[in-house]
Amino acid sequence: MDATRRVKRTLRLSCDCRVVTKEQAAGQQFQNLQPYETRVFGLEGDNMDLSSRWDRFAGLFILLMAVVAIVGCQAIPSSSGSTPSGTVSAASTNLDFGTAVVGSTTEVTDTLTNRSSETVTISSAASSNSSFEMVTPATPFTLSPGQAASLGIAFTPQTTGKPTGKISLASNASGAGKIDLAVSGNAVAAGKLAVSPGSLTFGNVAVGKARLKPSP
Repeated sequence: MDATRRVKRTLRLSCDCRVVTKEQAAGQQFQNLQPYETRVFGLEGDNMDLSSRWDRFAGLFILLMAVVAIVGCQAIPSSSGSTPSGTVSAASTNLDFGTAVVGSTTEVTDTLTNRSSETVTISSAASSNSSFEMVTPATPFTLSPGQAASLGIAFTPQTTGKPTGKISLASNASGAGKIDLAVSGNAVAAGKLAVSPGSLTFGNVAVGKARLKPSP
């Protein structure tokens, strides 16, 4: 008899199951997570002040914007008193060769200086008039920071007149990618010599003697 009672009691305990709805389960999970969430936001206790939470977020946002503004201002380079990156300049951008005879060559020099903190490459030198040409140095060539190069510009006129032109130096300089040198000159024809009279007669002259022909 006692054994039968113990079996029935065991069956009642095993069948004593509670029905838990989804809403109750979610509420139980929120109660379990609530202490963690309040610790994350720095709000402990049952009384959560929404205005205090907003003040915390607003202060954090303002601080973040201030840091971004400071970093942005430091990243902007100052242009006052600084040389543009990669700038090169010529001592003279207007070269006059004066008078030259047709077919002859006259050469002048100019100085090109790299006034930046970067290495600059001069890739080519193009002339708009074949009478003018940059003969030295050969392109391409490079200029280290602060380095100067002597440019040899030649004038070889082909016809008479007053030719003009432009020599353009191309480079990878960001401040002055191309430098134009204006060139000009005066070309004249070569002079001619003439002998008059075309023949001279000295008459009879003894061997070993000299005779001067008087001027006419």
